[in-house]
Amino acid sequence: MEVIFFYGLAKNAGKTTTLNWYTRRAGDPSRKAFMSIGWDGESFDHLFGHSKPSIELPPNTSIVTFSKFAPAHGEELLDLKVNSPFFGTLKLFRLKRREKVQLVGPNKLVDLKRVIDKLKSFSYSEVIIDGAVDRRIGFEVATRVFIVISPIIVPLRGEDRDYQLLSEIAKAYHQILSNSKISHNFQEVTAIPGGVTSDTLESLWRRGVKEVLLENPSKLVLEPSELVIWVRRIGFRFKQVPKLEAIIWNPFDIERGMYDLKAKAIGEELSKQLPIIVLELVNHQLESA
Repeated sequence: MEVIFFYGLAKNAGKTTTLNWYTRRAGDPSRKAFMSIGWDGESFDHLFGHSKPSIELPPNTSIVTFSKFAPAHGEELLDLKVNSPFFGTLKLFRLKRREKVQLVGPNKLVDLKRVIDKLKSFSYSEVIIDGAVDRRIGFEVATRVFIVISPIIVPLRGEDRDYQLLSEIAKAYHQILSNSKISHNFQEVTAIPGGVTSDTLESLWRRGVKEVLLENPSKLVLEPSELVIWVRRIGFRFKQVPKLEAIIWNPFDIERGMYDLKAKAIGEELSKQLPIIVLELVNHQLESA
């Protein structure tokens, strides 16, 4: 069973849009289960109030969500024994017809691991997790990962975004996920048992450390712009690292309410050297070129 993690580098980077894009290409829905480690599929953002894309899934798809958000036309398959005082009990459902759903899931690692273990008893080929930049725990269980990038993750420079930084961020994530193979010679690297911040890396770097060994990418507690700095100074190795499936380049800038054509052109140029999929605006929906 593959566990696929959609990791957005900022809030509103386009994870749910990417999930919808993937859903339309995912094959047999009866072999797929969708879940979130946050709250996705709601009509409006709970913090900022703007509208958000819905999640609409075909019949026979399975979803993991709390009982408060049970699908209108769904069959309960399993009580996952995770409780919330606000949302009820986490359960596994199978959709009887196509419908819009809200995916609200566990945000604690122990609960996420328990859910994944229970899903292994079903015949799913893929479990798809909608993640977030502040919820990296998906890396703890993922076998494959999609990194979701959009202009919103970098600051404005006049009327435009810092497109150079956006490009460097894409390259940095590609580097750590594609070239950070599991290190077997632990004596050559400095093993760090927990997470690392920019301050931690600064201290290590000043001591002459050139390479660190981490459990998995969830232990990098860094902003995307900080990662750009540190991949130039320190080599990162992981005991466990999911396969980078693709970098999803979403040119839609939600803050400015526009499809950023400059960002699109840069993404297309980068796709010549990196595994980047640029989402196009087609009939008011984002699709891959």
